Amino acid sequence: MFGALGRLIARIWSTLALIVASLVRRVGHGARDLDPAHRRDGVALLLVAVAVVVASAVWWSTDGPVAAVVGALVMGALGSLGWLTPLLLVVAAVRLMRHPDDEADNGRLLIGSIALTCAIAGLWHIAHGSATPSDGAEAMRAGGGWLGWLVTSPVAAAVGAVVTSLLLLLVLVFGLLV
Repeated sequence: MFGALGRLIARIWSTLALIVASLVRRVGHGARDLDPAHRRDGVALLLVAVAVVVASAVWWSTDGPVAAVVGALVMGALGSLGWLTPLLLVVAAVRLMRHPDDEADNGRLLIGSIALTCAIAGLWHIAHGSATPSDGAEAMRAGGGWLGWLVTSPVAAAVGAVVTSLLLLLVLVFGLLV
């Protein structure tokens, strides 16, 4: 019984994912004739669903326990930059729908995105006063959140905020180049 229900849910999810991805692939050129063996539509639709949940928590401050946990996680991790998360998830989903077979570029984009995220969160954290966890959650969320603090605190303690900012600018340039 549970196996049949699971297969039914998986079939509905796959069909919905195929419909959404087909609409996305119709826009522009080059993705319309994608080999079905290379499609990652289910994962891409999951990213869109996560983006909707994150947007509801971060942008619209919806009520409920899931929204509260998601909002606390995203804003705690990225601070005031957390509002970008839904947009980045949708961009990743569209990329996965349109170019799932381009594994080399997808890996390169992942590494570049991680470098950019760390650099931007660190620079944002320094620009907003380099709060520490002892300053409280609101102070951490005003800056780059836990990620900004983790990226900046060891380096800033060793060489200061100015040198840390310069190093983070180098990481930012690296992320853009990758």
